[in-house]
Amino acid sequence: MKKTTQKGISYLLALALTMFMSACSTKTKDDKNITNDKNTTNGEPLLVKSSPIDDINASTMLVYINNVLDPNATNAYGYKAVKITYKTVGQDDNSSVVASGLLTIPTGMRTPSMICDNHGTIFRDSEAPTNVEVSSGTPDLKLAIVMTSYAGFVGIYPDYIGFGDSNGTVHPYILKKAAARSSVDMIKASMEYMTKNNISFDKKLYISGYSEGILRGWL
Repeated sequence: MKKTTQKGISYLLALALTMFMSACSTKTKDDKNITNDKNTTNGEPLLVKSSPIDDINASTMLVYINNVLDPNATNAYGYKAVKITYKTVGQDDNSSVVASGLLTIPTGMRTPSMICDNHGTIFRDSEAPTNVEVSSGTPDLKLAIVMTSYAGFVGIYPDYIGFGDSNGTVHPYILKKAAARSSVDMIKASMEYMTKNNISFDKKLYISGYSEGILRGWL
């Protein structure tokens, strides 16, 4: 599995193109642990609800990976996709927003690390991660397949404010405060979900992004 995992990480780097930062623990740039940062909702839980999308076993994922990604792969992790609905705030500190994002979990991986991918600029709600990934018995978000089933990461994909569950809200394009908060709050809500459901993870966090997602990652 080691060789396959290394290939997956290399492929992921090529897809992300620009930024790939790692941390020894889940901390923001000012060295505060993201699970203890209570500025967004006064310390209240961020997770509103979770909605299962797909739960695909490892054997099925290996066949899929052999067909579309790596014909020489001999191992794959199972692929569990969940829609996360969570609370965040907009550019105005007092504007509460219910947002959404996609969480993918590698079943069969004992303590996976997390990776939050911030997608590039999109214009249609149908392009949001939770709308790309549908309940079909096969995976739909290609980057999630690489990150989760091939490389063994917990994948976190914010829809962004203005898409997914918050598509009635104006998208705060490249506005620093709202952009950073909605992604960080998605990470927190995903961690809440995994903790509540006894899903182990090692709390190492990687950040990737492309286009608009580069800014979110650096923030």
